[in-house]
Amino acid sequence: MLTWIAGGYSFKLVAALLDTLPFYAAVAYLSRWLQIDPQEEHSRDREAVETRGS
Repeated sequence: MLTWIAGGYSFKLVAALLDTLPFYAAVAYLSRWLQIDPQEEHSRDREAVETRGS
């Protein structure tokens, strides 16, 4: 029984890695291709929130 549970968790881990890694790679590629700076975008969002709150 414990072997089946461990096997299930192992499968979920491997499936999650195989599912997630291509998206991380695609985001890195597209952000360079589209010339998006995530830090700049975050700063704009933070400034917008601060000005709305005042």
